[in-house]
Amino acid sequence: MIEKQVLINNFKINYKVFGAGKPLLILHGWRSSSDRWQQLAELLEKHQLQIIVPDLPGFGNSQE
Repeated sequence: MIEKQVLINNFKINYKVFGAGKPLLILHGWRSSSDRWQQLAELLEKHQLQIIVPDLPGFGNSQE
């Protein structure tokens, strides 16, 4: 797992990347974060997928 950050419209957005291969984006629900999806992402990355799980603005390690 690699944790990264990107600046979008002056907002710091945190995201995690698991594995390599065909990309699959997972979005968390309200009042959650990318941490909630870590176990599933670790399982899916074994199937030649690149799992991308962002922290939506105001959640997890992303800026409000």
